[in-house]
Amino acid sequence: MKNFILPLLLSLSGLISFSSFGQDFALDFQQEDCEGNSHHLFSELDAGKVIILDFVMLNCAPCIVANNALENIKSDYDNSHPGRVGIYSFGFLNSYNCDQLVAWKNDNNYTHPVFNDGEDQVDYYGGMGMPTIVIVGTNEHNVFFKSIGYTSALDNKIREALDSALLYDPTAVNEIPLSEFSIYPTVATD
Repeated sequence: MKNFILPLLLSLSGLISFSSFGQDFALDFQQEDCEGNSHHLFSELDAGKVIILDFVMLNCAPCIVANNALENIKSDYDNSHPGRVGIYSFGFLNSYNCDQLVAWKNDNNYTHPVFNDGEDQVDYYGGMGMPTIVIVGTNEHNVFFKSIGYTSALDNKIREALDSALLYDPTAVNEIPLSEFSIYPTVATD
């Protein structure tokens, strides 16, 4: 029995490590949206954009509520950071086609691009809730936020993640107060 449990635990720990890696860095894609416009995620992030990836089910009421909130949040950033924040909605199943996704977009009066074939990304970011929301940004392709599921209580966290991604500067120097600085081992008294 011990010979069976140890390999099983090691296998599970490997899966947990892979899944947590997927939550730290964005998964690149180059894909046309359902209107035929080409998008390359890393190129857009490298250009200073922050993208909200939204993975939806077409018959999901919380997905519609979330997208309404995301569009409202994005419109606030359109005023303060023009052209820097985008939303991309993906059908979480590869079986969704563009006709279905465009109908969903039009029925709900959304203005952001919709994509089919989001299943690999859903797997990468850790599974499907209704919806799964991921915020990615910077030229380091960081993930700043991930939620499986949505409630309006997340709106402030979404805004905080967008603010962090927009202000992120990997070359910045953060000052550390002298009271928090120490060197070990102490080899001198002065």
